[in-house]
Amino acid sequence: KDQETMATDAGVVATVGFRYRADHGTQDIQAFMTSLREAAGRDNGGRGAVAEAFVPFSEFAVHNARLEEPELETHGFTLVPHPTAEDWRADPQAVREGFGDDVVEFVRGMCTADDVFMAGGPVVRSEAAQQERRVAGPALFTHTDFQPDHKDTLVSAVEALAGSDSAPERPDPVAEQIVAAGLSADDIRESRVVMLNTWRPIMAQPLQRFPLALCDCRSVQDGEVLGARGGCVWSPEHRWLIFPEQTKDELLLFVGYDSAAPTFTPTLHTSWDNRCPTPPAPSPACNLS
Repeated sequence: KDQETMATDAGVVATVGFRYRADHGTQDIQAFMTSLREAAGRDNGGRGAVAEAFVPFSEFAVHNARLEEPELETHGFTLVPHPTAEDWRADPQAVREGFGDDVVEFVRGMCTADDVFMAGGPVVRSEAAQQERRVAGPALFTHTDFQPDHKDTLVSAVEALAGSDSAPERPDPVAEQIVAAGLSADDIRESRVVMLNTWRPIMAQPLQRFPLALCDCRSVQDGEVLGARGGCVWSPEHRWLIFPEQTKDELLLFVGYDSAAPTFTPTLHTSWDNRCPTPPAPSPACNLS
């Protein structure tokens, strides 16, 4: 029934998770985050406090993105063909060894960037492997992966590497690649910096369970995204879309940060438990920035 509804773009009702209550204004949430940071040192690393902050909201219509052909420049995300002969299955090590370089080369060929770097390694999420404690499970809350000051943070990381005889204890992986490429902090200051996320299923069959839902960035207002990993205010104006039955030969790209954007309204995203009457086989997926 859901597939039939999606075919007409009538939308299916979904539960989308947010970390912040609907009755919190922006200023209230800033104070709320301050209280969480204060609790972090005394309440089990803040995990108990963070758990109390999570509030699932419901009654969102999720639309079929295949009927709209969204673009990066308008919606903040797009789906492109990217055939792969590999069937990665649920082998995280195989993904880490072969997936990242392939995607970097593909992105380098499709955009006009002077340089393309991989931010860390691929992240594999799988419901089945989560139960075996091998990889993380689906991220079932609305979030963005980058902070509004990401470019400044990157510049500082490059300066720290270039100005030190010994590497920092935990160097930024992108900063390391920038320095290795012969670029300086000033080069980054003078450049447009875009953080582009990619996401795809990594099994042979089309994705059925836990598709990635994305929010049209045009429906997100300045001030609603407060930071990384759940820093988002709920709004009834948010418009959510998915690509039904995405395959391993389709690469989803979405903008996590753009230093040239007038406001910080990146593409909010979340895994969505579509709760099929007969749950299909779990389908692992891979994310790479």
